[in-house]
Amino acid sequence: MRAELAPSLRRVNFRLDSHRVPGAKWVALVGLFNGWDSSVHRLELGSDGWWSISLALAPDTYTYLFIVDAFPHNDPEDDRRTPCEWGADYSVRIVR
Repeated sequence: MRAELAPSLRRVNFRLDSHRVPGAKWVALVGLFNGWDSSVHRLELGSDGWWSISLALAPDTYTYLFIVDAFPHNDPEDDRRTPCEWGADYSVRIVR
């Protein structure tokens, strides 16, 4: 049975096709919501070939990245991108 979310939270799915990261040993989701800590939100590889995780997030705009075997990757399914301080881009997810 699934736990009910607080009315202010939304279930948000993040996923990455394993074909984009062949041979990956682990994938993590990092952003301000977890202090950019790659040990907090590890994705699981499903039998469908997708790495995935579901988070409960309040409506807001979130910058984030996938970390694949210690290397940053943008989300091909993000809502948009925004420049980051090290010259690349963060992925952006808008939760309504």
